[in-house]
Amino acid sequence: MSQVSAIIAGIFGPGLCTFGLFIWADRWKLGALALNAFKGSFASIFLAAIVAATTSNFTDVYTREAVSQMILASFLGIIVADTWWLLALDILGARKMIAIDSIKPFLSIGFGAIILGQSISGLGVAGVIVTTTGIVLVNLDKSKEPTEGDNSAENDFEMKSTKSSSARGSNNTVEVLEMNENKLVSSVAITNESPETVLEPSASGEESSDIHISDVGTIKSASPKDSSPVPYLSQCGFKWNSVAAGYWYALGNVLCDLWAATITIKYHGKMSVVDVSLVRFGFGAIILSLVYGAQRLTSTHAKATAPMARKDWAAVCFGVIIVTGITPLLTTYTYFELPLAIAVTLNSISPLWSLPIARCFGEHIGVKSAVGACLATGGVVMLVAGT
Repeated sequence: MSQVSAIIAGIFGPGLCTFGLFIWADRWKLGALALNAFKGSFASIFLAAIVAATTSNFTDVYTREAVSQMILASFLGIIVADTWWLLALDILGARKMIAIDSIKPFLSIGFGAIILGQSISGLGVAGVIVTTTGIVLVNLDKSKEPTEGDNSAENDFEMKSTKSSSARGSNNTVEVLEMNENKLVSSVAITNESPETVLEPSASGEESSDIHISDVGTIKSASPKDSSPVPYLSQCGFKWNSVAAGYWYALGNVLCDLWAATITIKYHGKMSVVDVSLVRFGFGAIILSLVYGAQRLTSTHAKATAPMARKDWAAVCFGVIIVTGITPLLTTYTYFELPLAIAVTLNSISPLWSLPIARCFGEHIGVKSAVGACLATGGVVMLVAGT
């Protein structure tokens, strides 16, 4: 019975998450980093209220080992993995990230077998393959990247002039963050202020507009006069924003996500799904809030932002409860009751749920998405039958 309820949670959890994202779409006005700090803090308060009402023996539940391991899982899965995911997305683009993310269900089979001693049937393995194939097709259809020479599409951080709109940059960043719909993304490299372009004269006396995104997300001129010390790895030929680095970030994101999941399963002790979510998201919220506060104190850019209406705050809060409050409870529950590979695969089907929701909003569904949805649905049936 517990496995049946976990399968239901695994199937409908991503749909609930997708619905919550549609609720607050385009309503947040205060920047990506502020969004992540607010999501974590608000969800932690929501989870703390549930814990206070349901947990009585705190000393038995919140042991030193359990809490420390959940903090480690939070650091790996929220702070490190999600930051690397965002960096990799910026370097590689959506299509390559989709291909790399698709290996997660397959790696989860190995993690479950080696670390947790879990095994799944041949039908379950086939279900993982078919479901993942369908999800990749849907994602590829949704991530229509511009072809070479296509000037109509804009990059997430494109600047058409030396003055860019902070509101537009913030919205685009939020859209990028929400591609990874099941994550509380810790975007420490992205700020909600308008990037500053610095033009410096070249050796010929002409102004150069050669710009790049630095390691901390501030756009600067590639000035030949920059005399800052070169990091050791850069001296060895490693470039932090190179394609190779992007692949390492993407692979590191997948491995850290799975590592965090196995830690959660193996060391949660007597913690319930609510207790685990509170520690993980509470720790993430503390780190994100500290980063955001430091960024606001040290930034030299203008801090003025457009105020949000009460209805926007209400929509965002309701969406956060669904996406960052309830959905992680369902996700963690699937980890507790199902083999890791099946839980990871079921928790990856958000793109399937986005299709009917997007259709209700008048968006067109392509042939590739329709085929992918059919494949993924059949794969989920195989997963359920093989459990």
